[in-house]
Amino acid sequence: MKLFVLPILALAQKVVKYTWAITEITDAPDGFERKALGINNTPGYMNTVEANEGDTIQVTVTNKLAVPSAIHWHGMYQNGTLEADGPVGKLHLILGITQCAIQPGKTYIYRFEASRVGTFWWHAHFGPEYVDGLRGPLIIHMKNEPYINDYDYDYTIQLTDWYHESADVLAANYLNPTLNPSGNEPVWSAGLINGNGRYNCTATESANCNNNHPLSQFTFKAGKRYRLRFINMAAFATFNVSIADHSMRVIEVDGTVADGKQQGTSLFINVAQRYSVIVVADQKPKQYVLSAIMLDNSPFTSLPVDQEDAGLVKTSIALINYQSCGRLGKEYPVHQLQDIDTTAVAPLDPQTIPEPTRKVNFEFIFQNTDSDPVNRAYVSFDGLKTNNTYSFPTGTPTIVDVVQNKVLTKDLPANLNAVEINHGEVIDIVIISHDGGEHPLHLHGHDFWIMGKGTADSNDKIPTSFDIADPVKRDTVTVPSCNTDANGACIGVAWTVLRFVADNPGIWIFHCHIDWHLIAGLGMTFIESPKLGQSPRSLMPLTGLKERLLESTTLLEANEGDTIQVTVTNKLAVPSAIHWHGMYQNGTLEADGPVGITQCAIQPGKTYIYRFEASRVGTFWWHAHFGPEYVDGLRGPLIIHMKNEPYINDYDYDYTIQLTDWYHESADVLAANYLNPTLNPSGNEPVWSAGLINGNGRYNCTATESANCNNNHPLSQFTFKAGKRYRLRFINMAAFATFNVSIADHSMRVIEVDGTVADGKQQGTSLFINVAQRYSVIVVADQKPKQYVLSAIMLDNSPFTSLPVDQEDAGLVKTSIALINYQSCGRLGKEYPVHQLQDIDTTAVAPLDPQTIPEPTRKVNFEFIFQNTDSDPVNRAYVSFDGLKTNNTYSFPTGTPTIVDVVQNKVLTKDLPANLNAVEINHGEVIDIVIISHDGGEHPLHLHGHDFWIMGKGTADSNDKIPTSFDIADPVKRDTVTVPSCNTDANGACIGVAWT
Repeated sequence: MKLFVLPILALAQKVVKYTWAITEITDAPDGFERKALGINNTPGYMNTVEANEGDTIQVTVTNKLAVPSAIHWHGMYQNGTLEADGPVGKLHLILGITQCAIQPGKTYIYRFEASRVGTFWWHAHFGPEYVDGLRGPLIIHMKNEPYINDYDYDYTIQLTDWYHESADVLAANYLNPTLNPSGNEPVWSAGLINGNGRYNCTATESANCNNNHPLSQFTFKAGKRYRLRFINMAAFATFNVSIADHSMRVIEVDGTVADGKQQGTSLFINVAQRYSVIVVADQKPKQYVLSAIMLDNSPFTSLPVDQEDAGLVKTSIALINYQSCGRLGKEYPVHQLQDIDTTAVAPLDPQTIPEPTRKVNFEFIFQNTDSDPVNRAYVSFDGLKTNNTYSFPTGTPTIVDVVQNKVLTKDLPANLNAVEINHGEVIDIVIISHDGGEHPLHLHGHDFWIMGKGTADSNDKIPTSFDIADPVKRDTVTVPSCNTDANGACIGVAWTVLRFVADNPGIWIFHCHIDWHLIAGLGMTFIESPKLGQSPRSLMPLTGLKERLLESTTLLEANEGDTIQVTVTNKLAVPSAIHWHGMYQNGTLEADGPVGITQCAIQPGKTYIYRFEASRVGTFWWHAHFGPEYVDGLRGPLIIHMKNEPYINDYDYDYTIQLTDWYHESADVLAANYLNPTLNPSGNEPVWSAGLINGNGRYNCTATESANCNNNHPLSQFTFKAGKRYRLRFINMAAFATFNVSIADHSMRVIEVDGTVADGKQQGTSLFINVAQRYSVIVVADQKPKQYVLSAIMLDNSPFTSLPVDQEDAGLVKTSIALINYQSCGRLGKEYPVHQLQDIDTTAVAPLDPQTIPEPTRKVNFEFIFQNTDSDPVNRAYVSFDGLKTNNTYSFPTGTPTIVDVVQNKVLTKDLPANLNAVEINHGEVIDIVIISHDGGEHPLHLHGHDFWIMGKGTADSNDKIPTSFDIADPVKRDTVTVPSCNTDANGACIGVAWT
């Protein structure tokens, strides 16, 4: 039996249709009631997009908000459906990269192929909307699933941070140099596992807070095997996930099938990353805790811990109930963790990694300037000589400029940070970070090999060759933090090198998946093969383009090869858009979701049809990609079932577990405050108010005066049958929170990472999941039948969050929990026991089918730093491709969508707006993205349209100390990578850089 196996999952390739209305809802996923964003008046996490490999997914999205929106399908390649990728900016409310924003009342149809398989997610890609809940899982089932006999059940587990302020308020305060002179990112108030978490209501005066909000629960059957798909959908939080007394074996990483050899009891999952693990229910049947520890303090957060929400419970939990078991009390036991080495995860079918033909340096630093007091991220491609902070287009969407108007890359706006690459090039992205925090960077349209990461004394010390065997491909990589001195300043740089093949023509953004960092400018745009560019078919609401309307359902699930079609009508008062996180969108670029890049925003009252192929398989997610909308709840799972699932016999049931952070302020408010240098002079990202597991969490209502707060909010629950095996699909859909997920007394075995089938060798009892990352694990219900806790600890403080802990939400319960009930078992009390964790080494997860990693033909340095400037007091992310010589903060287009500019208008990459941070790559190139971070926090970076091999990561004294060669065996491919934090001094300043 497989959970979520609905009629849409017939193996025949077909169109899997969903009809969505993006709506404002009232939700209290952690017990603290606030306005949020959802789908069809339900929380985003409840809206799983699921398909089979090869299906066409069509999501018709109508925006019923009062503001624009857009959805990104995280991890989908969007090959041939560029207009479905989703990225849309926030400031302009209309235009973006591959689509226009979905305006209030308007509809946009995302249609793309489920060509990738595994665990992905969708989320809003318009401003910080997904921080408000507009996010969910995207699961693509593999036709010939190699682990299909290794599990009996399949669960998707969504991890996310949750804020009690709206994303807009948080963003505004974050970018306000007066309110936030240090540029600290807002730290969440709670962590959620599948939409449920708990906040300490004693920290709030709100009457609308319930300390006993229900936890998510999962049912295990003793002896059965479970695939757990972990997705970090947070805006900021990194999670360390574990299940008490159970081991996890990694079988998938970011949509890449792993070799199943990495296992342990805990798993670190950065923002936007996903892991599938296999957990055997082999413990004494009772109730166990699934824990997701949210990592704060350096290098995860910069906000001083004493400034975090006082109600934050730093470990999110869910409960795993063995059938016929007892229940835990109110105190959940702490379990020992054995981290799964995710860097060692290898693909099940290793590929030969091609040699790079080109290098793109992506160097970034956070700073303010004389002209801008906001602490922004500045990106440089030339060693910080020229820096731009990324922003979405303010004119024509990039896709229109490039495809229709034939605008050259060099003529695009500088804020796009556009780099042109050619078809077939093998690109090495050299990420160079001048930041003391980790960063989960995500690439649209591709996945990549992580060739290496670390720190270096200087840029010239970054390695140029890598001895790495069978790295797994990912779409989100964690760029490490730089080493720092006593003041927190970077000593040298942190670096990460990513390699991917430019085989998916389109306009693909590469950005930090900490939502606060995207709006602060940490991003760039690849203009890939503009002469072969995909013509946008559905840039609604541009005139002269046909709108496609169709019926649908709410569960986003498909089989490999299906066509997914989601008709989205926007019933909000603002625009929106949806991104299908992890989908390649090969040939359906217009379905990727980023507004201004590949589509226009779906305006209020309008409809957009997303149609794309379910070409990737595994656990993914969807989320709003218009401003910070997904922070308000506009996110959910996207599951693509593999045709020949290699682990299909290893599990009996399949659960999707959505982890997310939750804020009590709206995303717009959070974003405005975040970017307000007066309110937020330190540039601290807003920290969530709660964590949710499958849409439920708990907030400590004593921290609020609101009467609308319930300390006893129900937790998510899952049923286990003793002896059965469960696939748990963990998805971190948070805006910021990283989760450490675990299930009390149960082990997890990783079988999928970010849509890549893992080799199933990595296991442990806890799993770190960064924002946007996904893991499928198999858990065996082998314990005494009773009630167990699924915990999702939300990681705050450096390098996860920068907001001082004492400024966090006082009601934040830092461990989100769900309950796992063994059938016919007792119940835990209100005090859930803490269990010991054994972290799964996710770096050691290997693909089930390793590929030969090609040598890079090109390197792209992506270097970033958070800073304000003399001209801009906001603490923004500035991205550089030239060693911080030229820095731009990324922003979405405000005019013609980038896809139109490139494909139709024939705008050259060099002529795109500088804020796009656009880099052109050529078809067939093997690209190494060298991510260089000058930040003391971690960053989950997600690449649209591709997945990638993580070739390496670490810290270095300087850019030139970043390795250039990598000795890595069978790395798993991912679409979201956690960029580590730099080493920092006592003041939190970077010492060197972090690199990936």
